[in-house]
Amino acid sequence: MKWKPLAVGVACLSASACVPPPAGPSHNFVVSYVAPVTPSFGSPNRFTAVQGTITNTGPTAADYTVEVSPSSGETQSGLAVDVLAGQTATWQTLLAGLVTVSEVQVTSTATVAAPVHAVAAITSQKRVLYADGPGWLTVVMGTLTNTGTTTRDFAIELQATNGQVTTPRAERSPGAAGVLPGHTVTWVAPVGGNATARIIRVTNSSPPP
Repeated sequence: MKWKPLAVGVACLSASACVPPPAGPSHNFVVSYVAPVTPSFGSPNRFTAVQGTITNTGPTAADYTVEVSPSSGETQSGLAVDVLAGQTATWQTLLAGLVTVSEVQVTSTATVAAPVHAVAAITSQKRVLYADGPGWLTVVMGTLTNTGTTTRDFAIELQATNGQVTTPRAERSPGAAGVLPGHTVTWVAPVGGNATARIIRVTNSSPPP
């Protein structure tokens, strides 16, 4: 697949509107968020977050690798795995330095995805000011119910109205085996800025080590 140049002077880069679509009929991708990352206190390192979504337009489940080439520095990759046919997933990566995105390449591999037996919902979104940290954040809270017959962990992929994506994980408790069948757990995720979030999808997640 050929590399495709992107103009990152706009708020949203989409394969259907802002840039030419990637070769092949199996997916559409969107670069929805490009922004500097607030460094940890005292850290000299600087990074640029690049995030977005990808939609599987093929007939079978697939894993996707989104390779992002910056204006300077090394190419980095974001992943979206077990994306069902017709489903949209999120991806994200970090680029070293304060850079712009010059090229994006997407590759895919067919896979067999296990069914996800869970239902997630957002219960509240509250704007909070962290004066000694990243500033204004929207704290998103929600619930997840295991509707299956197996105990396991799940991840909820969110996207905010500013394009940012995040993936909180729903667990019974830190270090626990997972969410029991029929049980409901809570989750929380911060989103930068004055934004509201929506759920993109729920996925199976491996238990923490």
